[in-house]
Amino acid sequence: ADLDLAFRAADGERALDKRQQRSDDQQVWRAQLNADYDLGARTRLLGGVSAANLTDDGSESRAAATLADSETKTIAGRLGLATRLGRATTVSVIGYLQDLDTDARLEGSTSALRAVDRQRSRQELRAELANTSLARTRLQLRYRYRQADLDETTSEGDLPGGPAATQTQTVAQDATSHDLVFRGRHRFSRVAQLRIGARWQQLDVDESVAGDQWFWTMGDRKRERLSWEAALRTRPGRDLKLDLGWRGWDQTFTRTADDGTETGWQANTLFAGLNWNAHARAVLHGTVSWGTEQVELTGVGEPSGSMGPVAYDGTTLRFIPGLSLRVLQA
Repeated sequence: ADLDLAFRAADGERALDKRQQRSDDQQVWRAQLNADYDLGARTRLLGGVSAANLTDDGSESRAAATLADSETKTIAGRLGLATRLGRATTVSVIGYLQDLDTDARLEGSTSALRAVDRQRSRQELRAELANTSLARTRLQLRYRYRQADLDETTSEGDLPGGPAATQTQTVAQDATSHDLVFRGRHRFSRVAQLRIGARWQQLDVDESVAGDQWFWTMGDRKRERLSWEAALRTRPGRDLKLDLGWRGWDQTFTRTADDGTETGWQANTLFAGLNWNAHARAVLHGTVSWGTEQVELTGVGEPSGSMGPVAYDGTTLRFIPGLSLRVLQA
């Protein structure tokens, strides 16, 4: 087990041509405890907790003096298990918890100019599976699930809930995300290796706003992305390296709060990279890529002269040659 304690304080004065003066006064302390326990020859239990506190009592002067007063408290914990199944498979599962509480305000000479009360929590689960049972091959599968909640109240003229507040806005946000990744690697020989990968991501956000709504929020939205990659790394000669590959993306972004406006994006790229040690003092290298990209916006009105296009289809060719030359040698 390891216990880590830390404290840091920072203060100072800054000025910009006498028009702006800033006084810093920050303090932060942190405590973290990590521990692991071997349940057996192949299984290990991991855990940890941490707590932190950040305060800021600085001030700033422009046309009038203002005082920044904020405090952020963070509590987090994790618990996980790592084990080996047989001689070629490893599995790990770990969970995270975090809670963050922030109270901040910007005060003038007589009252609070702006204040915020924010609570954010996060729960996360990660799992990973790796296998090397196939000859000269490594396969890996990773998954991450995250649930995040936000409750925030922002006000002007007074603290949130105060009688002198001129504007108050409350935001409640619930975000859920999934992230699934597959990676594979196979070595054909000493001069050729294949790497493949695919990734699926999904983000779903439910957001509600109450009060004066004096600043903009995006509202309910959903994003889904699929990406993939394949690359062949070759070494045709002792002084020559050649890499070939392909990448692709397919993403859909939907704003539920905006009558279902949907943005679709698809892209594919072929690429190649060359590195040649032509001489003891000279290296030639270069990359070339060719790609297509399509963007389409649906669920909106017809385009007019005051708005941009709602569809895009483009092709890009890039070639970047290079030369590295050693002029002097020690």
